[in-house]
Amino acid sequence: MSDPLSPLQRATKLVAGTYKGPHCVEAAALMLEVGERLGYDLEARPVSLFAVNVGTGRSVATGEYGRAFGQNFLGRYGSVTIGGELEEGTAFQRHAGHMIVVSKTHELLLDPTFAQFQQLGDLAVALFASETRLHKSGRFWHVGDEDFFARYFTADDFMELDFELVRKTAVDRAEKIVAYLNK
Repeated sequence: MSDPLSPLQRATKLVAGTYKGPHCVEAAALMLEVGERLGYDLEARPVSLFAVNVGTGRSVATGEYGRAFGQNFLGRYGSVTIGGELEEGTAFQRHAGHMIVVSKTHELLLDPTFAQFQQLGDLAVALFASETRLHKSGRFWHVGDEDFFARYFTADDFMELDFELVRKTAVDRAEKIVAYLNK
């Protein structure tokens, strides 16, 4: 019996290969379009992120919550190298700074552009995390293992205003990815 999530996992890798660097909004839009065509119920979520490579101690943070959590987290280990406050950019960039895709039905967190956080070293790869639910507080998702820790804080009030327009531009590319997956 085949894994019912396999096509979505493969799609996440294909979308990751399509967008290099900070194109999380475009990648999330494409993931939604691909997921819809494959029969998955997915939603894009703006998030503020803190992630750390436990082995190297290198970390990354986006948005207000990610930065604040990161400073507190790293402060316990004597290191607070998150950087200055974000004063410029859109509300999305200042308060969230990143976008992911989740599936409540399948308890998935998809981050096809996580590779943009190169300071995390080998751990900076597209994420497809299963058994991942929104914390009971409704404020964050946690992903990690002994080498890696990431917390994605909800930032739904800061959705990109043009997301639906971006999603419409992803339709043709989504159809090509689905056709490739169905070969």
